[in-house]
Amino acid sequence: KDTYVATESDGSVRIVVEREGSTHEAVFFRWTLRSNSAGQGTDFANIGPGTEQIAAGSRTATLTIPLVSDAIVENTEVFLVEIEPITAGVTLGERSHAAVIVVDDD
Repeated sequence: KDTYVATESDGSVRIVVEREGSTHEAVFFRWTLRSNSAGQGTDFANIGPGTEQIAAGSRTATLTIPLVSDAIVENTEVFLVEIEPITAGVTLGERSHAAVIVVDDD
């Protein structure tokens, strides 16, 4: 998906990364979180960039990104998850980024 929606109190958001083509070998990809109106460390975890694997025989991997729940009334905010393949000759789905919309529930 290119857009995910979560509320602060969900605690985390799960991003599914899908690969195309053969699943005979494991592939690796790099992910990075980018602030937009949501701030890293104040609205979502201050983690990454990181490297993940899609195992041989699998088409997907799931990233779990912790969200920060606070008691502050805020507007709906957005951050981005960017991915890029590390393994040569591998394509990751049709999108290389996703927007995460964090809805305040205070």
